[in-house]
Amino acid sequence: PMIYAWGFRDWNRINAAHIYAESKQTNARKFYQIHAMLLTYLSQDALLGDQGSSALQNYETFNMDILPFGRRTYDYFLQFVGKDRPKSFAPLDLEVNSVDHPFGEVLLNFRVALASQCIMDPSKRPSDPRYLMPENLRDRPFWDCTSFPTFSPDVGSASHEGMNIHYGGAAIYRLALPRDATIRMDPKADWQVRTKVLAAGTGSGPAEVREVRPGDAVTFQGEREIFVVQVNADPQGETLSREDKGNVWHQDDCEKLKPGCVGQAWTVNRKGFYPNLAAEGLRSPMLTLPEAKNLSLSFQAWWQLEGIEKGFMSKTQHGCDLDGWDGVQVRLHVYRDQHADQHKHGDEVIVLEPHGGYDNRTDDAIAAFGNSGISAPYSKGYQKDCKSMDGWTGSSGENFTLQQFPLEKYAGQHARIEVVFASDSGTAMSGFWMKDFQIRGDDKVLFNRSEELYGSAFVYSVQAGTTGSAGVPVVVQYPDGYEADTSLQKRSVTRKAAWSASWTPGDRRHAFLGWSYEAPVVDTRTFKLQPKQEACLQLQAPFRGVPKLATLFTLIDKVGIRSVTLQGRDTSMAAMGSPLTSPSPGVTDPGVHRFQVGEFPVLEAGTLFFFCVSTGDVEHLLTDNSASKAFLHLPLTNVAAASQDEAGWMILREEGKEIPAEELQNLWLEHRITLRVEFLEVPQSRRLRGASTQLI
Repeated sequence: PMIYAWGFRDWNRINAAHIYAESKQTNARKFYQIHAMLLTYLSQDALLGDQGSSALQNYETFNMDILPFGRRTYDYFLQFVGKDRPKSFAPLDLEVNSVDHPFGEVLLNFRVALASQCIMDPSKRPSDPRYLMPENLRDRPFWDCTSFPTFSPDVGSASHEGMNIHYGGAAIYRLALPRDATIRMDPKADWQVRTKVLAAGTGSGPAEVREVRPGDAVTFQGEREIFVVQVNADPQGETLSREDKGNVWHQDDCEKLKPGCVGQAWTVNRKGFYPNLAAEGLRSPMLTLPEAKNLSLSFQAWWQLEGIEKGFMSKTQHGCDLDGWDGVQVRLHVYRDQHADQHKHGDEVIVLEPHGGYDNRTDDAIAAFGNSGISAPYSKGYQKDCKSMDGWTGSSGENFTLQQFPLEKYAGQHARIEVVFASDSGTAMSGFWMKDFQIRGDDKVLFNRSEELYGSAFVYSVQAGTTGSAGVPVVVQYPDGYEADTSLQKRSVTRKAAWSASWTPGDRRHAFLGWSYEAPVVDTRTFKLQPKQEACLQLQAPFRGVPKLATLFTLIDKVGIRSVTLQGRDTSMAAMGSPLTSPSPGVTDPGVHRFQVGEFPVLEAGTLFFFCVSTGDVEHLLTDNSASKAFLHLPLTNVAAASQDEAGWMILREEGKEIPAEELQNLWLEHRITLRVEFLEVPQSRRLRGASTQLI
């Protein structure tokens, strides 16, 4: 269950978190539970089935350079939801311009299925398996249905500017039994947020699910439970383009580096340091190198980059000695087509070596140049050459130094010169500065328009169909100019879509009593309820009415408990209504128990009453001993202390007698059992007849 392990403060914040977030700060590490439930949803025979879901979960290329990630896996498998298993392999092109992609569709339908669990009457849920959880879980909501922003039927209208939703996250809103409701999407709503509206069935009609886009409206006849379900399906939410990466190289006044230095210099330094995890080339325009004597490239350079002290690390890939973590090298792209796109790699790419070599070294390599995107344009043979990873690293000294590169052997070629900067995730220093960039030949300047240089970020994705060591192929093709956002650089980006609704106002108000789960990420508190004990939570009627549905959250580690019982009581502890029972079937109990409240006396506004939880049936085993006492494990939610005459007062009873709070180390002072009760108004003109009040 969601309340297992790390605590959290807000169900809706967890729902809206980035689909791949897995830290305590971003989503209390609920990644694992949410993805496990997504796979459980997909395992239904009408969707992917057990085999398809297992294939999705276990897909692996067995090669570090082509590791599966997100939609690079999901989109391929999810395109077959509800379809037959493919008979042959054909890679899928990743969609980056439309929200109608397989992952977005499944995430939205999955959230609709979670909302469907909130509909108590099975006959009023959708019949389409896309909008249902597996049959054994349909009555056991994975999410707290009472935590969604909810609008009571008596108000007649609702509007919401939309929650801030991270990529793959969701927002769910609940309209409690409105009559003849119309839901409208704001025309200015973010088109990258997809919205489906789930309307429960009525006595005369089935449940409906309809998608609404910005500017659309949809109407549902009759009195019915409605859920507005939204998912951030941004088609570029987990990709990076060159525009996303931004420019690392830029021009700045070189006097910022050296007092007295005149003019502009190209640098990777911003606010004193260069960025981590960066890889970008500074390119010249397309040049046709002439037949000229002493044809060469030259510029002045200064650098301070993260190097490695000798002896710290002896080798890197392909057996090349490692001399630094971050570095700069100069490359030449040679083209057959002189009109090739400005970001296209040359038909041949080689590392140019300055006179005297990089830092007067020979075979040493820079770790950051092992980046697959940097080495991809090299021929396979050249990738294994240590010179392909050579460059400047460490420190150049106090002043700018002249760097010269012979170009005569490339005369007559169409070419671009590229100065490549690459860094890892470690230390950042003052970076690289370059000025007076020029190409000379026949003792004259042939090119010195440094303002025409431009940045070209490395964007790399492996070709679909490429296989790893076990022969398993990459199954999704990224468009040119896009790569996977494996470091979640867009994790903080949110989107929202405003909506509104109107309906015929009803004469019954709706409220939730009790508390949703809320606890700090660490130091969560729990209580082990034993047989013959009752944990009683005091509630207060907000208006004249009756409780209709109660939801209790439990933890799944328990001993011997086969069912859970809920009993209403007045303040004298006399029973109110009949005891209600929810089965707790061994290790398959998912930790959510719902109780449909039938006969219950009408409570006047302000009336205090209790709901008490007990263990129900207990199964004993021959191996039981004093160390294996039966218990039901209850998660506790943080609630401010309440007095005896307030809602929130807690009592623990054993065999009908109250256990003093001090014997519990004052456990109830700031903690309550996680119990939520839906409360419906009963107007004075109506007479309650058992369970005849319409049930959600």
